[in-house]
Amino acid sequence: MLPGHEERTGRMNEKLTSPSRTDRYIARIETHLPALKNDAARRDFISREIDKWEERYARFIETGGESHRRGDGPGQSTAFDFVETLAALGAAQSRYPEGGLKSDISSLSKHRP
Repeated sequence: MLPGHEERTGRMNEKLTSPSRTDRYIARIETHLPALKNDAARRDFISREIDKWEERYARFIETGGESHRRGDGPGQSTAFDFVETLAALGAAQSRYPEGGLKSDISSLSKHRP
């Protein structure tokens, strides 16, 4: 075996990925959420973000992607980018149940005989 062959082969097999647009965006969202007053405010904030992304996605679809095209270079937005972002926001929103888990449990216990 040639000297350094194992080192080069190992590096070639490593998965070299950088965070996606969605990863970077969700990281910013996650950083902002603790600054909000409570879980209801966090859920509302995420809900508004979902609404914005749904509008952007609709505009993207209506224009065949032209509304988000930036030149002719690589890395253009795709429908997948929007769907991935909406799914990530939905997952984040699901951590904050509507009405809050505690209020649901306390209301149930009040109705017990």
